[in-house]
Amino acid sequence: SAAFSPDGRRVVTASHDRTARVWDTVTGARIPEVAELKHKAPVIHAVFSADGTRLVTASDKTARVWNAATGAKVSPDLAHGERVILVDFSPDGTRVITASRDGDAVRIWGVDTGASVTLAHKAVVSAVFSADGARVVTASADKTAQVWDAVTGQPTGAAWVHQASLTSATFSPDGTRVVTVSGDRTARIWDVVTGKLMAALQHRDQIVSAEFSPDGTRVITASRDKTARVWDAVTGKSLLAPFAHDERLLTAAFSRDGSRVLTVSAHAARVWDVSLDRRTLDEWSAVAERSPFVLRDGAPVRRGVSVRGRTDGEPMSGSIHHKDVP
Repeated sequence: SAAFSPDGRRVVTASHDRTARVWDTVTGARIPEVAELKHKAPVIHAVFSADGTRLVTASDKTARVWNAATGAKVSPDLAHGERVILVDFSPDGTRVITASRDGDAVRIWGVDTGASVTLAHKAVVSAVFSADGARVVTASADKTAQVWDAVTGQPTGAAWVHQASLTSATFSPDGTRVVTVSGDRTARIWDVVTGKLMAALQHRDQIVSAEFSPDGTRVITASRDKTARVWDAVTGKSLLAPFAHDERLLTAAFSRDGSRVLTVSAHAARVWDVSLDRRTLDEWSAVAERSPFVLRDGAPVRRGVSVRGRTDGEPMSGSIHHKDVP
C-alpha cells in the first residue's frame, strides 16, 4: 500500500520486504532522515496521521506508531493474537484503530498509553472513525455494519444488514449518515441517529466503492458493471447519466471541491465534470509494467504502474516502490 502525507510532499509505502519507507514526492528519492520502519513480517498498511507528524504501520500481529520525521517508534507495540489486516488514526491522531483475524477483531488504542478498548465484531474488513472521532463504523464479511462509541467500544444501535458480505462502510462528512457497500450489488445509506435505511443504490454488478461528496449531498459509486454513478445522498435518486468505461471499475472519488469525479479502471483513469453530465475533462491510461523498474536508490522493482497521457502517450508519473509491493 501507499499513502500521501497531508501536505502531499511525502509518500509512505508498505512492502513485502518487511519495511515501510518515506519518499519525497518531488524528487522520488527516499528521505534519508527518516529511518526504515521495520517489522518482522511483510508490512500490509502504512498511513500518516492527519497532522503529518506520525505514521502507523500494520504487519504480522502488531501495529506500530512512528515519528514521521525521524522514524523513531513512539508507542508500545499494539498487539493482536493474529495478523493485523487494517490500521488507521483517529482524526486528532491520539488514537489508532486496528483490525485483526483474531477473536478480538477490532481495537481502539491510545497512542501514548497503549491502552485499548475492543469492538466485538468478527470478520471485519473495514473500520473508520467519524470526522469528530466520536464514533467508529465497522463493515464485516458477516453481512453487517455496526456503529460504535469510540470511547466505550459499545454499539450505538442495531447492526445494519445486507444480503452479502460487506466490503466497506464510510461516514458522511458531518457524521450523520453512513454508506455501506456489499457484494449484493447495492450501496446503502443509513441514518446514524435513527438507524433507519435511507436509500439503496443499485448497480447491475458488484459495487466496489462508494463515498460521499465533500459537502455530504451526493454519493458516488463505482461498479464492476463498468460504470460510476452519482446519487442524491438523502433520497438515493440518480442525479446524472452513468460515467462509463470499457471495463470494470476499480474505484471512483470526488475532487476536494466536489465539482469533478475521478473514475479508475485497470487501464484508464478519467476525470469528469459533475455539473456537465458525462463530459470527460481528461483521461489517462494506466499501464501495468512487468519489466524491472529502478528507483533512484537502485532497488529493483518486480512490478509497477505508470500513467500515460491521452494525447501523447508519454508517461505522466512513475511509481515509488520497494523491492516487492504487496
